[in-house]
This record gives sequence, C-alpha cells and structure tokens, in this order.
Amino acid sequence: MTTNVSELIPVGFDRLSSLFLELRSYQSPSELHGLLCGQCCAGFRLTRNDWLAMVVEHMAISQPLESDVKSTLFQLYDDTLAQLKSEYYYFQPLLPDDDEPLGQRAQVIGQWCQGFLGGYGLSGRAADELSEEATSILKDFASIAQIAFDDLDESESSEKDFFEICEYLRIAALMLFGEHNEPDGATEKSTAQLH
Repeated sequence: MTTNVSELIPVGFDRLSSLFLELRSYQSPSELHGLLCGQCCAGFRLTRNDWLAMVVEHMAISQPLESDVKSTLFQLYDDTLAQLKSEYYYFQPLLPDDDEPLGQRAQVIGQWCQGFLGGYGLSGRAADELSEEATSILKDFASIAQIAFDDLDESESSEKDFFEICEYLRIAALMLFGEHNEPDGATEKSTAQLH
C-alpha cells in the first residue's frame, strides 16, 4: 500500500476547516468531530460508507467526494478512534489554535459539545443504562453547548477557564469511551442496524 504524504499529517482543525471551505460547506468542522467522538465514545462504529454518508449530510454538500477528500475523512475517523483508544490519553477535541480570539474558540467548544451529544444520541443507548457519572457528563456537555460566549473578555482568567473546560471535555470523553468500549474496541456496528 502506498502512503500519501498528506496521510502523514494529522487532520487538525485548520486542515478540516480548509476542506469544509473547499467543499463550500458552512457547517462546523468541530461539530462534525464532536459527532464522531460522541458515536465512538458510546461504543458505536460506522462503516466507511456510512461515515461518508454522515459527513455529506452534516456538511450539506451535493457534489461527489474526490478520492483525496475521502482519504482525509477516513484519516479523521481513524485518527480520532486511535486517540480515544490510546493508553497515553492523546485525545483532544478538534478546536482552533490558541492564537484565535477566545470568543471564537469558546463558540467552537459549544459546537463540539453539540455534535458530541448528537453522535452519542445516535448510539441508541437508553438513559436508564447510563451510569450516574455518564449522565452527569452529558448534562455538563449540554450546559457547555448552551453557553453564550459573546461577551468573553480576552483576560488571563478567561483563558484559564477556557483551558479548564477543554481539559474537562477531553477527560470526560475518555471516561465515557472507557465506560462503553472494551479495551480492544467495541463490536463493529453500522447505522443500518439502528433503523
């Protein structure tokens, strides 16, 4: 198998944002990543075709996807799942770099949480089968998704609060993943099994 140079570069926020712009999609790249994370954390796996179908729906695009676009999207899926499974806790929510305005980064956190909750909900897990801790985490994510960040000041205190929220999301997602997934990964399921 040949390795494309672009496959060696992690699919970060900027790369995914560029892909969204290229495809003229005005949806949130972080929300898509949250959607994927929510499904993975709930123990749900998509086939490659189902993943592409979900991306096309989320991005609201009508043109066929080129092979390089598909490769990037497959890499995003594989990278995300590998990070969640890693014993070294590499996982990070896909967010803009620290040099972006704090208000923009905070808004994107809300989009990521919204996507996560949507993806988690697609797993079909009943509320009564969730642990108290999982229920509390999902409530926290819902609260973060609702916060209005318009009047955030660019202060050291606000940056510290933002960092703490990001770290909470990271650890909470890993905790949910650990609760719903076997150490070697969950059983493969496709969206067809949910309908």
